[in-house]
Amino acid sequence: MTTTFQHYGSGLNPSWRFVSTLPLAAMVTFALFLLMKTLITTAFTPAPVVDMTIPSIHPEVKELPPLKRKTLPDRTTKVELPPPPPRLAQQSSILPDEAIAPFGLPDITPPEPAKAVNVFTPMDRDVQPIVRIEPVHPARALSRGLGGRCKARFDVNPRGVPMNINVVCSSSVFTGVVVQAIGKWRYIPKIVDGKAVIRRGVETPVLFKM
Repeated sequence: MTTTFQHYGSGLNPSWRFVSTLPLAAMVTFALFLLMKTLITTAFTPAPVVDMTIPSIHPEVKELPPLKRKTLPDRTTKVELPPPPPRLAQQSSILPDEAIAPFGLPDITPPEPAKAVNVFTPMDRDVQPIVRIEPVHPARALSRGLGGRCKARFDVNPRGVPMNINVVCSSSVFTGVVVQAIGKWRYIPKIVDGKAVIRRGVETPVLFKM
């Protein structure tokens, strides 16, 4: 005995599937219809109009009145000359009756120069100071509150410059600054018989105070 089985495939019938999608399609179509109606009925506001007029770059040309030519005066061909000046009658010259004395040149011989009577000769004199620079108080002495005295002896040459400077001080801290300062001093030199000579043994004291 043979048994026969009939197999039915899974799934729905095609006609049933078409019928089930109709409600969904109807809803989508209705929604699109409403959207289009809303867009059509919405009031349309036009965009503002922009003035696109391009200004002219050429200025307005004003019409000028026509130029008038300057008229020149007519040339005259006839020229009237002024009348001639009146003629003067010639008169005879009157000569003087007196004779003219002969003219003589003055004597312009230069006088002889006067002879020098007194000849100036410079008087004898000793040296005279003209530049004197005071020595600077040493910083080491100032820091220790130290003052002192110096005695300087030197010669002055014919040019007025000190030389052979010898300085004796109460403290050796002052010796160098005194010698340096005296070297910058200047004198009017000693004059003997009208000539500058060396002056020896000039002495001067130097005092350093606190």
